[in-house]
Amino acid sequence: MRWRVFYNWLNEHLFFIICALFVLSVPFSEAFISITTGLIALQIIYPNHLKMFFRKGISDASLWALMGVYILMLGAVFFTTNMDDALYELKKNLAWVLVSPGMVLCSRLTEKKYWLVILLFAFAVTVGTFISTVKVLLYDKYVLDNIREATYISNIVYSLQVVFAIFAVLYARLKNAYIFKHLPWAFVIVWAMWMFAFLAIQKSLTGFVSFFVTAIVFLFWLIKQTKKPMLKRLGFAFMVLVVVAPVTYVGTVVHRYCYVKDVLPEQPVYTPNGNLYQFDTDNKLKENGHYVYWYECPEEIEKEWNAVSEKDVYAKNSDGYPIYSTLVRYLASKGLTKDSAGIAALTPRDVINIENGLSNYIFYEKRFSLYPRMYETVWELDMYFNSANPNNQSFSQRIEFGKAAWYIIKHNFWGVGAGNAADYYPEAYVALASNLDEKFQYMAHNQYLTYMVRYGIPGFAAIVFLLIFAIIRRKAHHNFLLILFLTIIAVSCLGENTLEDHSGLPFFLFFLSLMMWHSPKSEVRLEQNQYF
Repeated sequence: MRWRVFYNWLNEHLFFIICALFVLSVPFSEAFISITTGLIALQIIYPNHLKMFFRKGISDASLWALMGVYILMLGAVFFTTNMDDALYELKKNLAWVLVSPGMVLCSRLTEKKYWLVILLFAFAVTVGTFISTVKVLLYDKYVLDNIREATYISNIVYSLQVVFAIFAVLYARLKNAYIFKHLPWAFVIVWAMWMFAFLAIQKSLTGFVSFFVTAIVFLFWLIKQTKKPMLKRLGFAFMVLVVVAPVTYVGTVVHRYCYVKDVLPEQPVYTPNGNLYQFDTDNKLKENGHYVYWYECPEEIEKEWNAVSEKDVYAKNSDGYPIYSTLVRYLASKGLTKDSAGIAALTPRDVINIENGLSNYIFYEKRFSLYPRMYETVWELDMYFNSANPNNQSFSQRIEFGKAAWYIIKHNFWGVGAGNAADYYPEAYVALASNLDEKFQYMAHNQYLTYMVRYGIPGFAAIVFLLIFAIIRRKAHHNFLLILFLTIIAVSCLGENTLEDHSGLPFFLFFLSLMMWHSPKSEVRLEQNQYF
């Protein structure tokens, strides 16, 4: 009898427990993501669910459309000349035929459980932001090496989770959904501000762009929800602010970078020690408005640096660059002359930063701001367009990746097939006479281009059609939370292969399936003017 009670309880709550485990693990561990994804897939063979498949799953066109994406990928294997890579790609994309069927064949979550899954997800992501921030505060290595490594999964995918959590909670609070209606608005606003601040700490440009684009969509929806003229005007004002603020911020960064504070002296200039300064007027490299190779005295630099550091000035730092080049850039960033006086003005913290490869003091002193990431991108673009050198530059390298991908697409309308892309990129880089070093010649960091390279323009169009068809067939396009989620993912795919990441694809398919098959029925109705 007890076993029967337990069986009935398990039958009623098992799917919710698995969903809860998935959302609690998704910000923290790719291994647990794989395990919980497997548990979702195992729902297919659960006795009651297997019966359900023959009753409703086999006739669900939306389900077959999503699985059709994987069938298309499977078909591309027949054109491969590199079976090992093709099988690896199929393995990475298995979630297409594991997540959605497992989500569809389970009994529909109650409204209470649906919103509780959203709440648990927001809670887990929030905990992750605190842990990552503490790691940045306590350990220098996350600043000196890569602050984005402070997260447990892909920093880009995690930034998307942060953005989705923000808008999911705001939307649920506006809807007065389940437990969200008990959250004070003051708490929700402060929490949202913290989550937004974390995006700055994490320095994910993809996350920021996704946030602002999604914010515009969210505000447009809010404006449509009210008939009150005053609220509409306030909504439009916020929308303008959302557009103007980031543009103004970027413009400020560009201006500060481009505005040159140095003036070339008409007469020879000497250091306080009586040595002649050098001025390399042909080299326009600058940091914070100061030319790097102006007011430079190499002999004083060598002598003074070797007196304050155990690392020789001509040795290489942790990122492989000569300490000398990092040092003169760092001095320029602080507006110091490149001589003994400039080095004497450095603090012990500055010396550590230089030894660890930081070329600008703002990378440490403003480490909790987005400014260093924006500055770095502007610097990279300046270097790229003036020297055509994209190496060791994240943003500039992505431009080269995109050029190579587009070259392949133009010459392979039907795609190159599964597993073959790696064989085509080297040829593309040679044909384009790219200055990108061979060790940096990667494939495109753009999901749209990646699909077009692999499956051709027709294959890419088919994937887009299948996704749209699945959503519309379920009438899920009326679910505004799903629209927000899809906006976040669509924007991210411009700068990352989000749907091929070990944490990105399960994250996408889980919430897509959750909102397509388990949303409360009120979420798929067009209800206007119900909140204000």
